Amino acid sequence: NSGLYIHIPFCKSKCRYCDFNSFANRETDIEPYFYALNNEISAWSKKLDGRQFDTVYFGGGTPSFVDPAVLCECIRHIQNCFLLSPDCEITVECNPGTIGFDGLASLKKAGVNRLSIGLQSTDNQTLSELGRIHTVNDFEECLAAARCVGFKNISLDLMYSLPDMTMEKWEQTLEKAVLYHPQHISAYALKIEDGTPFSILH
Repeated sequence: NSGLYIHIPFCKSKCRYCDFNSFANRETDIEPYFYALNNEISAWSKKLDGRQFDTVYFGGGTPSFVDPAVLCECIRHIQNCFLLSPDCEITVECNPGTIGFDGLASLKKAGVNRLSIGLQSTDNQTLSELGRIHTVNDFEECLAAARCVGFKNISLDLMYSLPDMTMEKWEQTLEKAVLYHPQHISAYALKIEDGTPFSILH
């Protein structure tokens, strides 16, 4: 089985722990980036002619920060260029506070059938310390909107091994996250990388 990973390196704000290839305050680069990306998709489709793909994953960065119309155009280009299986899973990483009801509805209509939502923590103070732009309430609004437009496959990202996190706090986080009834949870250990604000603070 084959899968496509599409990297979207734009963010509304850079988190304090992040050393990924992602950039804030680069909105003017979004249009030329997608122009180049769509050309790259066209080129690779010729090289991979006949290969079937059963997953397409938009990661970042924050794909949901990009104008949904631009993202949907890219999705349609992929659908036109590559042979996707009938039950192909198309995932978009989504951060609360970066996309609303209409945007989520557009993604659903374009063929996205799975969301990976960056919750990270169920504690507002922890979210603030991580440099996240959302609150737990923002996440709950995003989750409610996603379900309202018809998303039935939703994954939540959570982080552990955070500064001052005890096993009890981690268990509380998991217990709260499970109450949202996600179809999947991805748990990541915080790794403090050189050059990030966290490396200076900790």
